[in-house]
Amino acid sequence: MEIQGKIFKILEKISGEGRFGTWVKQSFVIETEEEYPKKVCFDMFGDDKVRLLSTYKEGDEVNVSFNPDSREYEGRWYTNLRAWKLETVSANPENENSANEEAPNLSETQAEEKAPEEEKEDLPF
Repeated sequence: MEIQGKIFKILEKISGEGRFGTWVKQSFVIETEEEYPKKVCFDMFGDDKVRLLSTYKEGDEVNVSFNPDSREYEGRWYTNLRAWKLETVSANPENENSANEEAPNLSETQAEEKAPEEEKEDLPF
């Protein structure tokens, strides 16, 4: 699943000891840009993901890929949104399209290169 918004708040890192060693996680909140904005809290779990989150700051426009997970504990249900990918949203999507248009398509390039070869091969059938 994916959602887009601005980073509203980056919370403190939390670490601890588990069965398999030390773990670390950090939560952050984004605010969506809809008619009725919503604030959504995500967890980044693992040292590599926490380092990735440290490259962002509050106010950055991001696209978050995440997995929702719910579990029951003593008759109550708890839901976590675990983010696994965080990407900066481009400020000028028009510039990206023009850059893509300028770059030749690989299949077009290959077709241009093959055209002279096909003319050289003059087969009778």
